[in-house]
Amino acid sequence: MRRRPIRFPLHCLSAVFPVALQLSLVASGTEQPRRIHRPEDLKHRGYEQIELRRSGENRLFLFGKLDGHKCSVLVDTGWSYTTISCNAAERLKSHAPLELQPEEAIPTADPRHPAMIMSNLKLGRVTFTRQPVFVQDLVFNGQRAPFDVVVGCDFLIRNSAVIDCAKRRLYTRRGGRSPEQQAEFENGLQEERYLPVVIRRTNPLALSCPARLNGKPVELLVDTGAVSSCLDTDLAKSLGLNLLPTPRQITGAGAAGKRGFEVAKVDTVELGNAAMRSLNFAVLDLGDWGLAAPDSVLAGVRGILGGPELAECSAIIDCQALKLWWKPPTARR
Repeated sequence: MRRRPIRFPLHCLSAVFPVALQLSLVASGTEQPRRIHRPEDLKHRGYEQIELRRSGENRLFLFGKLDGHKCSVLVDTGWSYTTISCNAAERLKSHAPLELQPEEAIPTADPRHPAMIMSNLKLGRVTFTRQPVFVQDLVFNGQRAPFDVVVGCDFLIRNSAVIDCAKRRLYTRRGGRSPEQQAEFENGLQEERYLPVVIRRTNPLALSCPARLNGKPVELLVDTGAVSSCLDTDLAKSLGLNLLPTPRQITGAGAAGKRGFEVAKVDTVELGNAAMRSLNFAVLDLGDWGLAAPDSVLAGVRGILGGPELAECSAIIDCQALKLWWKPPTARR
């Protein structure tokens, strides 16, 4: 069976509801962390820095160049395989056949969404050559998407990306880090009082992390492109959450039209050895987005950790080592 790239449509929410987020750490300490200038620190480790912007819907994006043509680029950990719009694909100078090394493999292309090679993609001052990409008509709810290229998990993992969600920076490196370099990098984060959470590379490709919601283990999609954090309706009911109605609506690539949703407050959200408190989630059926339902491609992932919350907890996503680093509020003082 041919598989299309997984595209989680929360990236296309048509409305943003207010999310009240108060974080508190179940820990204490008075020692001041060592201040590290991360751009210079990563530069010494062979990384190149790419400045990002944040849209009104909390998406991380930038303007780049595709074969010399200006293009808008969404940077999205919730998007499996890098994709370009049909219009952008027509401007490519090279339509090279898709011939990848085994470790670069992507699913067999659907005839409706052919795969090709981007010969030259420039993000900031960094140029990427020979990057595999799917071609797709990027339309959401009948309207053209506001971006030409979506940089997905495959690109981020292949280029050893580190994403600083709060400071809106993408770091990439040609070639992976050695174990010694990885240890130095992580030691620096620990000195800044960052806490690690191991994230999982799923099949089909996505990034998820373990969490505990009101003490119950839950797997959450790590999604920089999501404009809010979400829970599946069945999970919210099993947690006994109080669901509050809202007049706002959600739309996305995998959903038929606009849908309403409810809002629920989760008293305690634990990541690793620390807790966030009083986090509001959007509650809706995530099954047609490829999550939560028994017959969905990622049935075990029952919620989404979205862009605003990742920025609020100063998350740093290490796509090579598959770790999410976050800083509790007391560590940011």
